[in-house]
Amino acid sequence: MGGEMAHEDPIASLFGRYFTVRADKRKIDHSWNVGELEHTQRDAVVDYLQMPERVRDVEVQIGALRNDLSKLTEVISRLCNLESSSQPSVSTDNGGKGYVS
Repeated sequence: MGGEMAHEDPIASLFGRYFTVRADKRKIDHSWNVGELEHTQRDAVVDYLQMPERVRDVEVQIGALRNDLSKLTEVISRLCNLESSSQPSVSTDNGGKGYVS
């Protein structure tokens, strides 16, 4: 793709006021207007446009992970309670003496 495709972006606006940021496929500088992110390759534009969908997918995956961790925590808690209830308790029926003489 010859040339650049630029659009307004709030992050670019923040960075573009103070300094230039360049990556392989994008740049933020004062060559156009403050607040414009410039894509120098076509696949960079496609990646940028797919970003909201990718973020949504990550949010769904994190929600599923939280659910799985909650279930795992519940199972571990139950297992720990079972182990602690199966341990023999110390008897206090030895004439009030809780020690060995």
